[in-house]
Parts: sequence; structure tokens; C-alpha cells
Amino acid sequence: MKAISTLLFTLIFTLSGFTNNEIRPIEASFLQNLSVYPNPSSSGKYTISFSALAQQETITIKVVNLIGREIYKKVITIHQGLYEDSIHLNSVPKGIYLLIISNGDQKQIKRLSFI
Repeated sequence: MKAISTLLFTLIFTLSGFTNNEIRPIEASFLQNLSVYPNPSSSGKYTISFSALAQQETITIKVVNLIGREIYKKVITIHQGLYEDSIHLNSVPKGIYLLIISNGDQKQIKRLSFI
């Protein structure tokens, strides 16, 4: 199982252009300036902030572990401008997770380190 997890981890970050704690989005025209802090976090609490570009749009915020299991999901309707919210992961094991913010067609992904 550990070998599969390591292989999956390597594959995800290799194919996605992983650099400097972030994965470059394929297309990201629906939001700008995605920020997650503190990262790494020792408490499991993260603040997410970004600027929405559309007048009104449904956005899904998910956190998944490295085998793809969803551990957090929130669907919101946002309006153009700044969005800020907190995510609490203190009930999950410490490790590496992926934050995925999508509008259905497009997504941005960030790595979360819970230490």
C-alpha cells in the first residue's frame, strides 16, 4: 500500500507541474490570487483567500488525501471580488493533502501540509 501511495504521489506531482508547494492550474480564469495560510499548519486550520472574477458562480472547495479520498467539501455561490474562509482539518491524520477549488470546468489545486 505504501508503494502505491508513493507512486500515486509522484505521478500526481510530476504530471501536474508541481513546483514551490503549488500545482499549476490547467486553466484558472475563474479566480485569481489563490492563497492558503499558514501552510504548513500544525493546528490543521487554514485560511483560504482568492479573488473571484465572475459576477456570480458556484464554486466547490474540496480537500482530498493523496489516494483521492475526500475529507472536506463545501459548495458556495460567490460573487465577484474577494472571498475568504477557514478550513479545519484537525480531525484528520497529519500529512499531505490537496486543496481543490473548482467551478465545474476549471480548477486550481494547492498542496496542504498538516504537520
